Amino acid sequence: MKLMVTSRDVIGKKVKNLRKQGIIPAVIYGKHLDTSLHISIEKLPLLRTYEATGMSTAVEIHGE
Repeated sequence: MKLMVTSRDVIGKKVKNLRKQGIIPAVIYGKHLDTSLHISIEKLPLLRTYEATGMSTAVEIHGE
C-alpha cells in the first residue's frame, strides 16, 4: 500500500487548523534519520489504508 504525503511547516497547536481541513499531521523519526520529518496526510486515504492493512503492516510513503 502507498500513501501520498507532503511536508509541513506548521507545528504545535497550529495543527488544529489542519485537522479541521481533513489533514492529519504526522512525524517520521528513527535511527536512520538525522532529524524528524513533519508531514501531513489526507484523512480519507489514511483511514482507507489503515482499514485495509491494519497496524502492523509496512506502508510506503511517497511525496515531498
